Amino acid sequence: MRSSSGEGLNLQKGKASVVATFKGPGAPAMHAKYQLESRPGFSVQLVQEEASVHLMPCYNHLGTMFSSAHTLDQEIAMRIGVAKSAFAQVARPIQDQAFHR
Repeated sequence: MRSSSGEGLNLQKGKASVVATFKGPGAPAMHAKYQLESRPGFSVQLVQEEASVHLMPCYNHLGTMFSSAHTLDQEIAMRIGVAKSAFAQVARPIQDQAFHR
């Protein structure tokens, strides 16, 4: 999807995604139709072509996890994982230094 000046809209998976929250009486059916399939998303008709928009349950933007459930569960789990990984990287050298004294 490029214009004559080379500008374009990149809707490839991982480049542009939508975190959708369905509300109301039809929400379960919409969730099943658009998010519980093998390739979550929907198609849109653009001026010259059809494109797929990918749906994601959560999105990490500038280090903050945004979830379609609008909770902090994903954010907290991500931060715990990052902290555990960082601690594991420095714990081994610290333990090794203490062992060799």
